[in-house]
Amino acid sequence: MTPNAVITALAALLAHGAPPGATVHRRPLAPLESDQLPAIIPYFLEMKPKPGQDAENEAREYDATIRIECRASGEPIEEVLWPCFQHVQRTLLTAPPFLDGWALDVEEQGITFDAYERDKAYCAAALDYRLRIAYTIRQDPQGAPLAFLDLCNHSHTGD
Repeated sequence: MTPNAVITALAALLAHGAPPGATVHRRPLAPLESDQLPAIIPYFLEMKPKPGQDAENEAREYDATIRIECRASGEPIEEVLWPCFQHVQRTLLTAPPFLDGWALDVEEQGITFDAYERDKAYCAAALDYRLRIAYTIRQDPQGAPLAFLDLCNHSHTGD
C-alpha cells in the first residue's frame, strides 16, 4: 500500500461515522478560517522503514507517524473540538488492525492544541499516532518511491 493509499484509506475510515457536519479532507495547508468546519485532516509527518529489512525481500514494514488535525470554530475550545477528537480517538484506538490489514498496530504519540481569534474563535487539535504498516511489493507493485519517503521524512518541520 503506497503512502497515498494509506492516507486515502484512513480518510475514508475517518469519514465513516464522522460527527454531523464534519468534513474529512486531505488539505492540511488550507487556512483554518477558510476551511469548512468542523474538519478532520489526516496526513503523514514521517515514514521510516523498519531497520534491518532485506532490500530484496518483497515484504516491507514501515513505522509511520500520522497527524490527524481536528479543526473547529467557537468556544469553549474543548467542547467544540470534542466530537471530532472523540471520533478520531475511537476510530484509531479501537480498530486495529485496519486499512484492510495494512496497519498492524497504533500507538498514540501526543496531542497538541491551538486556538486564535480573527472574525471568530478558531481552534484545532493535532493528534499524532505511530502506525506500523506492512505490505508486500507484490501486493503494491508501485511500492513507495524512495524520493517520496525522503520527502515524508524532511518536508514537514512545523505545525
